[in-house]
Amino acid sequence: MKTGIGKLLQIAQGDRPLIGGLLLQAAFTGIFVGALELEANAVFLESFGAGKVPLGLMISGAAGILITTVYSYLSKQLGSNTFGIYNLLAVVLMTAALIVGFNLLEIQQLDFVIFVVAGPLILITLLGFWTTVRDFLSPSRSKQLSGLIDVTLIGGMILAFIATPILVGLGFRLHYTLYVGMASLTLATLAQLYVLNNIGKQHHRFKARVRSTGPLRLFSHKYTALMAGFVVLGIAVAVLIHYAFLSVTGSRFPGGIELVSFLGYVFGSMMLLAWLMKRFLFAWVKKKFGIKMTLLLAPVTLLLFTILATIAGESYGFAGEAQLFTYFFLLVVFSKMINRTLKESMEDTSMNVIYKSLDPLERPNVQSCFDGVVSQICVFAACLLLACIVMISFVTIIHVTYVLFVFLVIWFFVGSALYQNYHKMLKVTLESDKVQ
Repeated sequence: MKTGIGKLLQIAQGDRPLIGGLLLQAAFTGIFVGALELEANAVFLESFGAGKVPLGLMISGAAGILITTVYSYLSKQLGSNTFGIYNLLAVVLMTAALIVGFNLLEIQQLDFVIFVVAGPLILITLLGFWTTVRDFLSPSRSKQLSGLIDVTLIGGMILAFIATPILVGLGFRLHYTLYVGMASLTLATLAQLYVLNNIGKQHHRFKARVRSTGPLRLFSHKYTALMAGFVVLGIAVAVLIHYAFLSVTGSRFPGGIELVSFLGYVFGSMMLLAWLMKRFLFAWVKKKFGIKMTLLLAPVTLLLFTILATIAGESYGFAGEAQLFTYFFLLVVFSKMINRTLKESMEDTSMNVIYKSLDPLERPNVQSCFDGVVSQICVFAACLLLACIVMISFVTIIHVTYVLFVFLVIWFFVGSALYQNYHKMLKVTLESDKVQ
C-alpha cells in the first residue's frame, strides 16, 4: 500500500519514510490544533460568556506579540533542525504547564488561561511545522507534496473537531482534551525528530538565510504597506466576526454538550469547505476572473452578509431570548463560516500569489512577519478597540456590526489598491524582461 502510494506520487524510495514522517507529524499536529481551538472557545464561553472575549483576545494578542517576536528572532539565529526541535519542545512545555494548571488553578482561572494562550500556541505550532516542511522539500517537491501534507493537517483538525463532541457526549470531560492534545503533540514531536534527524543525514536545506524584515520596514514602501494594510484589516475583520459569532453562540447555547457539538461541527465544516474551495475552486476562479476576484471575494461577500445581518437584527431582534433572533444568529454564523472559509481558500492563497512579486530574498521574511508579529499586533489593537467600544453603556452586538461594516469597506478599497499596484508591478517586470 505504502509502496503503491509512493510510486503514484513518484516519491523516491529513500524519501518515502521521511514523507511518511512528515504526514504523521501533520496529522498529529492537526489533532492538537483542532482539540485546543475547540476546547479554548467552548470552556471560555461556558465560564465567562462573550462579555470577556475582547479582554481575553487582547491579552492573547499581547502574549502573541511576545511569543512571535522571540520565535522570529530564534528562527533566524538557530539552524533549521535545532529551531524545529526547540519550537516543538516549547509548545510541549507550555501545554504541560496547562495540564499542571488543571490541578492547581480554579476552573475559571484555567479556562481563561487556556483561551489566552491557545492562539499563540496554535500559531507557533503551525509556523514551526510549515518551516520544517519548506526546509525539507525542494521547490519542485513542495509543489508536488504540499497539497498532500496540507490535507493531512486539515484532516487531523477535522477529526479533532468531530470526535471531541462525540467523546464529550459519552461522558469525557472537556478539560481532558488537554491530555489528548498533549499526546498528539508528543507523537508529532517524535515524528519531527525522526524527520529532522534524517534531513540532517540525507538532505541539504532549501531555505536561504536572509536579513530580517521588521514590522516598521513593511510600511516604508507603498506596495508592502498595502500588503500589510490588507492583512491587518483582514485580521481586524476576523476578530470582530469572531466576537459576534461567540456572542450569538453563547446566547443560543450557554454550555454543555450542545455548545461543544455546535462549535465542533461548525469548525469542522469550515475547515472542510475551505480545503474543498482551495483545492477545486481557487484555480478556476483565478483563471476565469483573475486574482482581483479571489482577493476581493471575502470583503464583498462579507459586506453583503453584514448588511443582511444588520437588517435582520434591527427588524427581528438580536437578543437571545427573541424567537426571531434565529435570523440574526444564522447570518452571523454564516458570516463566520464565510470569513474562515474564504480566508483559508481565497484570501491567503491570493496573498501567496502576490508575495511572489517580491524579491525572492525578502519574500520569506515579509511573509513570516505578516503571519507572526504583525498579525498578533493587529489582534491586540483590534481587541483593544473592541473592548473600548463594548464598554460604552448603550453598545450592543448590533453596533459591532456597524463597526464591522466600516472595516469591510476600508478593507475592500485597500484590496483594490493592492491589486492595482500588483498589476503595475507585473507590467513593469514584463517590460523590463522585454528590454533585456
